[in-house]
Amino acid sequence: MKDGVTALQKGLVPALWFQWVMNGTRLGLYHLGDEHGFTKNAKGEVAMLKSMVTASFCGAVSGVVSSPLFLVSLPCCNKLIIPLISNYTGAILDR
Repeated sequence: MKDGVTALQKGLVPALWFQWVMNGTRLGLYHLGDEHGFTKNAKGEVAMLKSMVTASFCGAVSGVVSSPLFLVSLPCCNKLIIPLISNYTGAILDR
């Protein structure tokens, strides 16, 4: 069966692994950075700029770490979406 719930199920496992690895890496690294004081100033208070830099770094690292799993889940989604938009005629995809 190529349509329906079973077709959606094909991409579910890779998508969940992608989210688990990405968010686990991002949140785990931020927690480590917070524990080591990368988000605090000399007084021990949370510093906005340091927190933003730490969060950006953690997000970039998690994107790199999880990108192979995104490449696995992407073909599963494309098999479902491409047939839906292949006959679309509009401003951007006008044929």
